[in-house]
Amino acid sequence: MSLNSYVVEAGFHEITLDLSTTNEFKLQSKRNEYSDVLVHLVGKGSANLEVTLEKDSKLNLFYLNTADEAHLNESYILNKDSRLDLAYGDFNDGTCDRNTDVYLVENGASVYLKSASLVKSERRLVYRFNHQAQYTYGDMQNFVVTLEKGKLSLYAIGKIEKNATNSETHQTTRVLNFNATERASVFPQLYIDNNEVKASHAESSGQVDPDQLYYLQSRGLSPEESVSLIVKGYLSSILENIKNDEIKERLMESIERKVDEVCSR
Repeated sequence: MSLNSYVVEAGFHEITLDLSTTNEFKLQSKRNEYSDVLVHLVGKGSANLEVTLEKDSKLNLFYLNTADEAHLNESYILNKDSRLDLAYGDFNDGTCDRNTDVYLVENGASVYLKSASLVKSERRLVYRFNHQAQYTYGDMQNFVVTLEKGKLSLYAIGKIEKNATNSETHQTTRVLNFNATERASVFPQLYIDNNEVKASHAESSGQVDPDQLYYLQSRGLSPEESVSLIVKGYLSSILENIKNDEIKERLMESIERKVDEVCSR
């Protein structure tokens, strides 16, 4: 097993992380620079991921997960006035177990997290924002589609410590089920140790509207194509933060290909 370590310059970077051969991954942004990083997760295994944002840096980090099986412990350190746009596209068939901690350690740090999960097997996701300094901001949006035999446990956690005056932490989770027997458990949690803050959480869960499916099929789409189209629209919101049109198009093609593959089985 090996360590992959990167200090990213400004601009776009593409990295493949093979969990079969790598169990440590480190990424560091440079001060006052803006970077876009796309990480492909492949293979099967466990890894510790550590990402550090230096002062005044901005990092747009997107994970495209098609690994056979992934067990991930992730730590993000955000220094003064840094901004992390973090997006997950979990479209793997196998197990995914992720524990994510974002530490907003200095004033003015902010994180915007968007996750999209297509759940066909067992998935346990923990997303935790730790506000440790003043004027920090966190916003978390999770979109989940559970398919046949999918089992989800998702923990959305916001923690504002005593010294983090004037900070905000917000979270929204939406789950779309395709079968009444599927199991999706969402646990929104807020731990607030300071009165001069803002915090909120919202969670919704439901099944596909049968009228919507009927409408699409009446226009000539098969049941599989109808489901696939709905899922694509639901999950594509994670691409909103990507400014580069070429990259966004490539990722949308990857999402569409994987959704078509899964929904046709």
